[in-house]
Amino acid sequence: MTRFIPFVLAAAMLAGPVAADAKKEEFCQINTDIIERLVEMRLDRVSKIKAVKDLMEGENAVPENYTVAVTQWSEWIYGQPRKDAKNFVSDDFYKACLTQ
Repeated sequence: MTRFIPFVLAAAMLAGPVAADAKKEEFCQINTDIIERLVEMRLDRVSKIKAVKDLMEGENAVPENYTVAVTQWSEWIYGQPRKDAKNFVSDDFYKACLTQ
């Protein structure tokens, strides 16, 4: 999955309309958290619909202004083979996000 990081970063920058207003660290951390949670649910065979609902409405829902990011990340993660999800390295994504 690390080979998809440039594509993913581009999607992250487009996905978060709050990127210009939020501190970069917060933006990167929230997107990293979204991806980590989606990857974990993908590996646990949770359906995309349930995963998105959990992230948007669950106990630890993401901020409202990140719902578009949740939708776009879920499309990307659930569009990849499940076995590839385990290759995602959140630290790599976070560091790459901070350098953009």
